[in-house]
Amino acid sequence: QTQHVVNRISEIALKKEVNIETTNLTSFDKLFTGEFINSQNATNDQLKVINQFITSSHIVFVIPTYHSSFPGSLKNFLDLTGNTVEIYEIKVFSLVSFSGNVEFYLQF
Repeated sequence: QTQHVVNRISEIALKKEVNIETTNLTSFDKLFTGEFINSQNATNDQLKVINQFITSSHIVFVIPTYHSSFPGSLKNFLDLTGNTVEIYEIKVFSLVSFSGNVEFYLQF
């Protein structure tokens, strides 16, 4: 379902003639242990994602909701890149969160 939501957002952006790139955070599966990831110690996959974020003016996170929370990969990304200020400076961030489970809506 996540890919379906990403595809729909991409379609809307295309109609509005907005340049869009998509990526995922699967390369940030390592838990934060006190060592931040930056351009000097990142893997090639992590560096690609970091550079996409640095060069973007708008960032939209499309995240599935698991047990009323966001996925661990997003938390890991935020923890691991916490000192890479260029990712977060002068950016517009948006979150699109969804759940395919009707019970999620009943929790509110």
